[in-house]
Amino acid sequence: MFKKNFLTIKGEVRKVVNKKVKEATLAAYRETMEYMEVQLLNHPLSEELFFESSPSSYFKKPKGTLFGLMGFKSSRNPVFELLSFLKGGNGLRYILSKDIDGGVFNALLGPSDKDLASGGIVLDGWGDGRAWPVIVEEGIPGLSNYFVSEYGRSEKGIQFKQSLNDVKDLNRIKYLSTIYRNTEKKFSKTIIRKLGS
Repeated sequence: MFKKNFLTIKGEVRKVVNKKVKEATLAAYRETMEYMEVQLLNHPLSEELFFESSPSSYFKKPKGTLFGLMGFKSSRNPVFELLSFLKGGNGLRYILSKDIDGGVFNALLGPSDKDLASGGIVLDGWGDGRAWPVIVEEGIPGLSNYFVSEYGRSEKGIQFKQSLNDVKDLNRIKYLSTIYRNTEKKFSKTIIRKLGS
């Protein structure tokens, strides 16, 4: 009889704890999404793409824009497209699961490269349908072929078949990987803070 009561109490405590974890996770997720948005919009790469800054701080030669090098159509706003995707259903999300003992645990999940690509977060006309944030992290090719002009898809430049400048491809830029890592840390710390209050 005593054992049964103890198990019942333990089960009720577990339910209360799980409910609190779920509430803290949802509150932390909302707060973390705001944090992620600020991180994304304030990243130097995002600012350059948004303002189409010329010359780009990522390369000295040629004196063009990152927007032009990447060849986005002039009508696009790739940063807000990315932000909208990350805040959508297939973007940055969390899961709640139960362990063997019935305890609830959570995890923050970012979209895969495939999710980004299928969500339209791709380059225009090149890149083999891969997501542009992935290409940025791998290093953007074609810098030596980039000619700054008011023509091309971006109206900021075009790519020639032959090399025009004695430069290498653009170095890798830490972008979403850094934003995800910082956001995940924020998510975990915020859950702990919410559970402690």
